[in-house]
Amino acid sequence: MRALAALCLMQISCAVAASDGMDHADHAGHGMAEDPVIAMLMVDRLEAGRQNQLTAGAWDARAWIGTDQSRWQLRSEGHDAASGHGADTTLEVSWLRPVSPWMQVVVGVVRDVQGKQARNGVAAGLVGVLPYRVNLQSALWLTDGSHAAVRIELEQDWLLTQRWVLQPRLESRLWSSGERSADVGLRLRYEIRRELAPYLGVNHAFSGGAGITEAGGTQVVAGLRAWF
Repeated sequence: MRALAALCLMQISCAVAASDGMDHADHAGHGMAEDPVIAMLMVDRLEAGRQNQLTAGAWDARAWIGTDQSRWQLRSEGHDAASGHGADTTLEVSWLRPVSPWMQVVVGVVRDVQGKQARNGVAAGLVGVLPYRVNLQSALWLTDGSHAAVRIELEQDWLLTQRWVLQPRLESRLWSSGERSADVGLRLRYEIRRELAPYLGVNHAFSGGAGITEAGGTQVVAGLRAWF
């Protein structure tokens, strides 16, 4: 009897252990979130440039939180008054959703301030990676006063070594009123680590149209790229 009881206890122990193992497997697989919520702060450009004996600053930063399938993003970018564009600040709050492995659709609201003129509106566009690893950010803005604008940004990273990266960049903005602006730049950064990279570069800015005095110029810039 003792031997039979011991055998029964051993079988029960094995069954419990097997059940625990299955529970752990379930938690490691279907039980745990397969698309966890994560957050990130990306400072793509934080730079200062020199032009006509004046120092001008520019920035482009974004913070987002969500999953791979759905995320919310806050983006701020702009130039100060000494830049080739004059004072220009853009703030966007948007929602991103993938439509392919390489592309996401973006919808949200935008506030664009140029000098003393401010416009509020809605935005929709695509962000992602084109062939040859060209990074794309595009948007169509519809703002108050029946104004519309198309903004396109293209950039590509050329890996020179494991730490040195050369990045050509183009940003263009065209308003239905005829206003237009563009930035063409080339920046060389050194990745101390992937999350932290100072850089040097050259940038040419142009803006004009719709009664705006043609403006622009070439700057030598120095800045920092970082993400957390």
